[in-house]
Formats: sequence, structure tokens, C-alpha cells
Amino acid sequence: MQRLASRRTRQNAPQEVGPGEQVAAVRFFANDPEMAVGAGSVWVSSGAVYPGPTGGKQPNDVVPRVDPKKNRVVDSIPVYSSSGLAFGHGSVWVTSASYGIVSRIGPESGEVVAKIEVGRGAADIAVDESSGAVWLAGLHIQTYGQIFIRRTLRTTSSRV
Repeated sequence: MQRLASRRTRQNAPQEVGPGEQVAAVRFFANDPEMAVGAGSVWVSSGAVYPGPTGGKQPNDVVPRVDPKKNRVVDSIPVYSSSGLAFGHGSVWVTSASYGIVSRIGPESGEVVAKIEVGRGAADIAVDESSGAVWLAGLHIQTYGQIFIRRTLRTTSSRV
């Protein structure tokens, strides 16, 4: 992961970064990562989309939590092969296309606070703060190549 957008000066004011200039780098393993920002952290998925359950959790089945001030991974939350990632409603939302699960991570605890079965193939996720909807998109694994988009979850509080 590279942070390219801005850097802080001595006065702690953001300053533009030139094209291709790197301010910080954090290294970890990921196939095709996605990132979300929230609760003072950068959250990263491995981008793993496997055609089926891989026989249990793999070593990289975690969501790394990066502290942007320290430029390092400060926590790794175990999940099933993370593919999509979003932040909203005070939580980190992680899809696992292989297992058909959406995991909801509480940033305060750094723990999975809910596992929601949504069916295999849900590879991406988005959160709409204004309507309370959580949207999923992905592939129907059984008919490989068909894309679906659906509103799956509706939150009414941060305790869903």
C-alpha cells in the first residue's frame, strides 16, 4: 500500500505530493486489494475471490488495519478470504465471495461482531449512509460470469 495523496509539513498542514512521489509504504500480502478508510485507520482486504471454500481459513484471511500516522499494520482481524471492503455505519464491512459471508468488524474492538450469510459470489460491497443500505455486487458462482447487484442489508442502528 502506498500513500500518495498528501503529506504533512511542520505546521501539520496538508501539502500536495508530486506525480509519482511516495510519502509512505506499508507492505503485506494481497492478491487484488481493496481499501476503505474509517475510524482513523486504513482497512485492507486481500482481494481473494476463489471459486469455492478453500478448506478452512488460509494464512492471509485477515483484514489488516493500518495506522496512517505510524505507517504500519497495527492489527490483523481474522475473516474468511476477504474480497470486498467498505466502511460505513461505524463498521468495517467485508465480503467473502468464496464463503458467501459478510463480516462486520467493530473498529473499537477490532473483532468480527456479526457474520451474515448472503450466498456465494458476493465479491464487492458498498455502504449508503443516507439510506442505511448495504449493497453487494459479484458473480453467481454457479453460472460463472453473471454479475449481480443487490441491496442485501438495511441497517437501522450500529448494532446490526
